[in-house]
Amino acid sequence: MRYYCNNCNGEFKFGNTEIRTVWEIDDHCPVCGNDDPDKILIPIPDFETPAQYEKRTGKKLSSNAAVWFKPNRPVDFFWGICRYESAKRDKDKIIVVCKSPEPPPDDWQPEAGE
Repeated sequence: MRYYCNNCNGEFKFGNTEIRTVWEIDDHCPVCGNDDPDKILIPIPDFETPAQYEKRTGKKLSSNAAVWFKPNRPVDFFWGICRYESAKRDKDKIIVVCKSPEPPPDDWQPEAGE
């Protein structure tokens, strides 16, 4: 599971169960050591829209960021990849922040309200 610390803006991944168990007991950020309850660790979803990214980080996604995109239509379309600046020109697209070389599943949809 990947996490984001809204104190130091660090992103990190717990790679094994032992570390996750330690984290559940001791909620200090492993990057900055913060344990202020107002500065929390936020789970990073495998796939997130630019709106979800902004809500999580408080920053707008860079226009040069790589994104996955496909038309938001009931017909089968494949995911493509481009810069956010290009993808957001068409308002009827599903846009997902590119975090891995693999696109979202073909039937992936953003959470309601995103």
